[in-house]
Formats: sequence, C-alpha cells, structure tokens
Amino acid sequence: MEKSKGDFLTKEISKILNFYKSGDYHSIIIRSKKLLKKYPDFSPLYNFLGISYRQQGKIKLAEKILLKGYSIDPKNPGILTNLGSIYRIKNNKKDSLKYFEESFKINPNDIALLVNYANALSDFNRIQKSISLLEKARLIDKNNQTVLISLASSYQNLGKFEDARNILLEIIEKFSELTIPHKMLSDITKYKVNDKHHLQMLKYAEHIDKNHTKYTEELKYPLYFGLAKSFEDQKNFRNAFKWLKKGNDTKKFTIIRDAKILNQKNPIKKEINFLNIVQEIFQNIDIKKYDNENKSGKNLIFILGLPRSGTTLTHQIIASHSKTFGGGELNFLTRAVYDNIDDQIFLNIFKDYNFQKLNNLVQNYIENCKDLNNEGKIIVDKSPMNFRMIGFIRMLFPESKVIHCTREAKDNCLSIYKNVFNESNIPWSYNIDDLTTYYREYKKIMNFWNTKMPGFIFNSSYDLLVKNQETQSKKIFNFCNLNWEKDTLKYYKNIIPIQTVSIEQARKPVYQTSLKTYENYSEFLDFKEIDNIEREYS
Repeated sequence: MEKSKGDFLTKEISKILNFYKSGDYHSIIIRSKKLLKKYPDFSPLYNFLGISYRQQGKIKLAEKILLKGYSIDPKNPGILTNLGSIYRIKNNKKDSLKYFEESFKINPNDIALLVNYANALSDFNRIQKSISLLEKARLIDKNNQTVLISLASSYQNLGKFEDARNILLEIIEKFSELTIPHKMLSDITKYKVNDKHHLQMLKYAEHIDKNHTKYTEELKYPLYFGLAKSFEDQKNFRNAFKWLKKGNDTKKFTIIRDAKILNQKNPIKKEINFLNIVQEIFQNIDIKKYDNENKSGKNLIFILGLPRSGTTLTHQIIASHSKTFGGGELNFLTRAVYDNIDDQIFLNIFKDYNFQKLNNLVQNYIENCKDLNNEGKIIVDKSPMNFRMIGFIRMLFPESKVIHCTREAKDNCLSIYKNVFNESNIPWSYNIDDLTTYYREYKKIMNFWNTKMPGFIFNSSYDLLVKNQETQSKKIFNFCNLNWEKDTLKYYKNIIPIQTVSIEQARKPVYQTSLKTYENYSEFLDFKEIDNIEREYS
C-alpha cells in the first residue's frame, strides 16, 4: 500500500474506532460506505460495516457485507470472528464453528475470539473445550470481566457451583460497578436473614436509586432481580415483589427503548403476531395427507412448552435414559422458521407440500444434530418456544415424539415473571398484562394443535411429575417408545450441561416447594384473568 494512502486509511480507521467506542454505528456506516467506493478492496472497512449493521439488528445485511469482505481477505481474523458470531445468532452452529476455528488458527490469543469461540462450543455441549479456551483467555488477561463472567457461567452450566461462586466473588471484588455477577451469584445462593451478599446487594441498589441518572438500566435490573430472589429465600415476599417489579419494569423499558432505536416493530406485538401467522398457515393444511412419503424423526424427541413449565426437568429425566442424548435448547427449527415467516416462498413449501424442499430442511436439521456427537442416540431437543412450531415439526418429522410441558397456570406465569431470559423472543414476560395477553395466545395455539393433530402431542403435567415422578415418568417413556429405566429417577446426577434460568434447581432431586408458589404473591398480584383464561380453554 502506498505510504500516503496507508497513512490516510490509518487515520480513517482511527476515526471509525472512536465511533465504535462511542456506539455511533450510524456514523461508521456512512464513513465506511464512502471509503469503500474509493477503496473497495480494503477489507477492514467491510468488518466495521458488518459489525455496525449487526449492532442495528440487520443480521442478513451484516452477513452479506462480511462475506464480501471474506471473499477479498479470507485471512482477516476480525471478519472471520464476526462471521462466526453472525452464524451463531442465526443458529447456524456448524458455520459458526467453522469461522471461529479459522480465526483461531490465525490469532489464537485474541480475547474476544476466545470468548466467542468458547460460547459457540458450549452450544454443542462441548463445555470442557469451552472452559479450556476461557481458562486460556483468563491466563492472558486475568482481569477481563467478560472472560470471568463467561467462565463462571460455564461452571454453573456444568453444576460446578463452588467454582462458579469463587469466580463471581472475584468479579464482584474487582469490578464493584458490575451487577450481572450479583444476579448470577443469587441464582446459586440460598439466602438467610442478614446474609452478607444480600446486604451488599441492598446497599448497592439503594446507592443506584439515589444516583439513578449515573447508571444505565442494563446495570440496574440484574441487581433488582437478584434482590427479589434473596428476599424470597427469606420469605419476605413483600420486599421480594417490590424488587421484582422494579426489575421487570426496568427490563421492559430496555426492550421497548432498543426496539425504537433500531426502528423495529413493538417486540411484544411481533411475538403475538407470529403466533397468529403460524396458526393461519396450518388452518387449511391437511397435515396427514403425505405421511406415507415422509418417515423422518424416529430419533427425535421435542420437549416444549412455556418457559418455566418443567421443560428442563423433563429434559433431564428423558436425557438420563441410556438410549437418548440430551441436546438441550437446539433452536435449529425455531430460527429457520422465525427468520422466514414473512417470506411467502418459504411458507409455500409447507402450504404446497414441496417434498424436496421440505426434505432439505429435514437434512439441515439432521446435519446440525450430527455435530452434537450423540453417537447415534435419540436426540432430545428441549426448546420451550418450539410450542409455536408444532405444525412444522409434524410436517417435517412426523415420526418424532412431542412432549408438551404444562404447569399450574398461576405458578407458571409467576415463575416467568420472576426470571430474566436471554432469549429475545420472550419480551412479553416483564409485565403482568403483557404476560397475561401472551398466555391467552399460547392457550389458543395449543388448543389448535391438539385439535389439529390428536395423539401427536403428549401433554405432560409438571405438577403430576413433581408429585409422583415415577408414575409420570413411565407415562412419558411409554409415549416415547422407550423402556423404563429406574436410574432415570436420579436424573440430577446426569453430567450433561444445563443452560436454564433455574440452573441450581435443575441439579437437585424433584421437590414440591415449587407448587402453589403464587399464593405467596396473591396479595400483590391479581391472577383473576389467568383463571378466566384457564376456564375458557378447559
């Protein structure tokens, strides 16, 4: 590169980096586009442009830009890493790993790459390899908060709570302004009155409230949810609800705010609209018409239902069987459908029963499953929000087994309200009115599926499973055509990684204290409309 040209581009990249640090993605896009007209082969510009579109939620455009940069410079580690991240967002886990691995060969000591690569490996339940990468990153920079938080999360997922606790306490000591480690620590702590960490959270929350303009909402709500959990452990439900409402209100504010910034539709209305579109698609489809042509799904079990309905417990029990492999929350199908729900050509594949294209979707799912190293066992896909996808599952995998987890409605809704979810498709959970509205739509579509395809879905009651684990487990295994194995009663000894908001509870035997929990909050929450919905769809 000529010296004058090189000096000019170096200065321009420095300006773009300043925009990036300040989160001014709009300016990055304008400047990068302008520069690319003059220097179309300068690959770093494609990287910054792709990152900026990703930050604006324009994933397809970001992918296109980054692939263009990759075609120009296939050895650019930044482009490779960001392509890996894009495909992870799209749940294309195979390509995600491919690009991370290519970047790792070029730049094996890059902290951001190590963290992203580790997170992608955890998607494949390759948690030990994931931890080894994070531990390597920790050796490179022992004070990197992102590395430490990811490492603590990985140990939590493995059930190594003491290791996770030690790292979280280290983070809290080193980075007193962070709140996420407080929330993570609260998830694995059983609090008593005047617990040291509880008092520490309370003091920090009061400080934040007094100086609220200095703190972002993203810093506030994890602490509020952590306090709600600690007060509930102490059976101080009035204060638990106080902080729970503050946490939910703050989290909802961030969701609505971010949607406006990105010029996106109201995310809550979008999710409800999605349910209506799905039901309309299958309203007039003869779902049994082509069963003789498609025999896919014999080695698949789908566990689904509302979040907090017992899907993790059910997954743990089934995955403890000698003939099954617990895949966890795979989301392959959800992402394939969700990203294309406005594409009429895609929808016509189902409406017109285009066998060849349907088979392509089937094979893509199967190929993704192969990467889980399941040794030919039956894959257990526990993706709760797949309850929206049952019609697609029925057409693509008619020989599969579908377990729909249900729970006492008020307990289920309260439990949803008490938790923070990583998934972007659960924006309706942070407000009781939104939650109630969505619950009605959930009941509506499940009523539709059960009527449309009787016998295809096993509706499993969490309450019955907790009250009599063996009897209900036997019914589940019988539905799945699996012989009974008594060792599945000790599911909590299963070493498979668990990614759930109730991480500590999932490592314990069945307990009945989760029943009728709504009664503790009946003074503060009005569940009448939930009762009305239950009567309407009973």
